[in-house]
Amino acid sequence: MAQHPDKIKWKEHMSHGLSASQFGMALGLCGRVVDFVDYLRNIVGTELEFTGNASTSHGIVTEAKSRSLYELLTGNAVSDGGFFLTDDGLLGCSPDGRMFYRTNSQNGDSQPQVKGNISTIEVDTREKAVPTVKIPFRSKWQPQVHSTSSLESSSSSSPMQEKCRLLEIKSPFHSLYDGSKPAYQPFGIPQQYLCQMQGQMAIAGVDECDFFVYLDKPACQVVAWRVYRSQEFWEWAGPKLRQVSQWVRDGPPSWLNRSFEFDAFDFSKLVVEPLIFPYDITENAPIRDPRRFPFFERHPNPYESTTSLLLKDDQEALLRSLMNPVTRFLFYSETDSQTEDGMQKEECVLWCRSEKPIPESATVGISWNSLNVEKNSTNDIANWNMKVAVKKPLDFNNGIVICTVHNRQVKFNENNDNSISVRYFERLFFTSLLPLTTQSPALEAVAPSTVMDPLNDGCDDPSSRPETVNECSQRSFYFINETKRFDKRRRSCSISDDSVIIIENESTSRRSVSIEVCTLSQ
Repeated sequence: MAQHPDKIKWKEHMSHGLSASQFGMALGLCGRVVDFVDYLRNIVGTELEFTGNASTSHGIVTEAKSRSLYELLTGNAVSDGGFFLTDDGLLGCSPDGRMFYRTNSQNGDSQPQVKGNISTIEVDTREKAVPTVKIPFRSKWQPQVHSTSSLESSSSSSPMQEKCRLLEIKSPFHSLYDGSKPAYQPFGIPQQYLCQMQGQMAIAGVDECDFFVYLDKPACQVVAWRVYRSQEFWEWAGPKLRQVSQWVRDGPPSWLNRSFEFDAFDFSKLVVEPLIFPYDITENAPIRDPRRFPFFERHPNPYESTTSLLLKDDQEALLRSLMNPVTRFLFYSETDSQTEDGMQKEECVLWCRSEKPIPESATVGISWNSLNVEKNSTNDIANWNMKVAVKKPLDFNNGIVICTVHNRQVKFNENNDNSISVRYFERLFFTSLLPLTTQSPALEAVAPSTVMDPLNDGCDDPSSRPETVNECSQRSFYFINETKRFDKRRRSCSISDDSVIIIENESTSRRSVSIEVCTLSQ
């Protein structure tokens, strides 16, 4: 990931300080301790210093996309990870994100809360009023209050206490991590990353950290763990890390050679739980591989048919997000549809309808871009009198998905701004959408061949096709109504009060690009 600005300033004044991403190397889990000390003393700052490779660049490029997918799957709003230091300033960390939630101090029940390092939070809880939450997305690198102390709540009198959970994101280059490797035991997480997360939790004073791994190509796959803070680990690691920092500052002792190793820590003492079982979003199926994911094989897989009926509410919501075709549309990209920096080449749009009335809570965080649509569209979208066009983001850094709302009862006006901004953690909104070509309630991706071309309609006789269709006769047309009917007896399209999708740059490798909507004459 890109370095936090506060971390860069800290390194300038504390060159011998160690960041959490270096803890595994300092403890000898990624080579010899003496080699790491020599690297920091004699290599850093020269032309030989490591500045990145294809794998690290890939991680930086996909970090925002990974964070967005985590928000959509879990329903958690991720805020700036911040930067934290120990009291002596020798050890620091900059997590990829933080999530804030409330917990009942008496029974430990937690209630997710949309709060964090963001500029404004407005919640209206008056009786008979629809709650409104305005949450402007804040980039990880926006200015913030410098934090050097823990995030632990100091309030013990209130039964509801605010807590924080950290997020660590990894985006491997070729495949998900192979849990059969010795260095990945016993949970399937590389041990240097366990050191990194334990250090982050200790320095920031947080008890939990979600470890989210996202593979974007050649297939879209995810897996995640929840790691809990271990005081025993930090009592083992903290003194050793400070010792290495001293060796970097003053020079290593004469007895420090390549045969030196710290005493080992038993990582099986850590508490780690499955969060998201290995899942292939591209294939819409769980990944069952006992060799590569032995840790998950020791737990009942909630995505299997034998256990899916016993899912808790949060697990069921997560599974619906994994299976949702909208999730696949947003986060799976074919290789030839991306630029070298991993961004989408052209804009793609997916037209959707609702499987059932959307819960009122799903529209709470939606930002309407036009005051003209705000008055009536909230009720319309809740009752599903509208169709929604989901626009695939070209850039995931702004943290929102732009959707266009089309009301069947109102004639489309291209001059009106009928767009809405939906944040990824509005999970209920996205899981309530289904592509218009999906005829069954099952959450299955729809092949492009199921969309009908009204200018062909399976008929090879050119005379049976309409000669003109308004001003758009030179373009391809795809229906957006459920019935997809076409009256060949007319000289122009008649689709009741529905419209059609106009595709200007049609591609055989993708469903649609560069679309607009127009109403055809009767």
